[in-house]
Amino acid sequence: ALDAGGGALRSGNWARVVLNGGMATRFGGMVKGICKVYDSLSFLELKILQVERLEKALGLEEIPIALMNSVATDAPTNEFLKQRRWFGRHRLTTFMQEDFPRLTPDGELFRMKGLDRAPRGHGDFLWALADSGLMRRWREEGVSHIDFSNIDNLGATLEPDLLGLFMLARRDMAVELSRKNKGDQGGAACVRDGVAGVLEGIYFPKGYDSSHLNLFNTNTLMFSLES
Repeated sequence: ALDAGGGALRSGNWARVVLNGGMATRFGGMVKGICKVYDSLSFLELKILQVERLEKALGLEEIPIALMNSVATDAPTNEFLKQRRWFGRHRLTTFMQEDFPRLTPDGELFRMKGLDRAPRGHGDFLWALADSGLMRRWREEGVSHIDFSNIDNLGATLEPDLLGLFMLARRDMAVELSRKNKGDQGGAACVRDGVAGVLEGIYFPKGYDSSHLNLFNTNTLMFSLES
C-alpha cells in the first residue's frame, strides 16, 4: 500500500481539494481559512505546509491543491494568497461553489438583506469542480485520484499508505472515520434500513442516542476522478 500510494504521488496521479467555503460567520465573522490559529500561522498556511513537508520527505514534484471557496470567502482568500505570492506554488488554485436562495422551515424564501442566499454546502464540490474546468484539466494532466478535507481539519494529512490502500481496493470513493471521543460531533458509520454507510447526525431519528457509535465522519474523503 505504501508503495502504491507513494507511486501515485510521484507520478502526479493525486491532487488535493480543501473545502474553504461557507458563509464566514465563525471566528468572529472572519474567513476561517486565513485566521491565525497556531504559531502565527493560519489554517490555510498549515495545510499547505503539511503538503510541502511530504513533498520534501518523498522528493515529490508539486502536488496539485485546489481550494473550494464561496462567495463569502473567495475575495479575502485570493487576496491572502496574492499577498503571499501563492506560496511559490504553481499548482495551487481556487474555484467557487455556487450559492442558492435560502428557505424558511415552511419552504418560503428567506428574505434578509445580505443573508438571503447561502452556499449549497460541501456536497456540491463535485459539480463545482467539474463546472470550473479543473476536473477536466487535472485528468488531462494525469491526475486519477483526489482527496478532500475541511480547511480546519489539520489531522487530515496526506498519508501515502492510506492513498495506496484506496487505490489497491479499486473503489470509487472512501471516507475516513475517526474514533469518537466524548463530545465529538459528526456523522457516524452505521446500518440504516439494512444498508451500511455513513449517516450524518442531522438524519438520526429524533431522540436517538448515538453515543454508542464509536466512529464518526470527519468529512475527509477520497475519490477516483474516473467515477
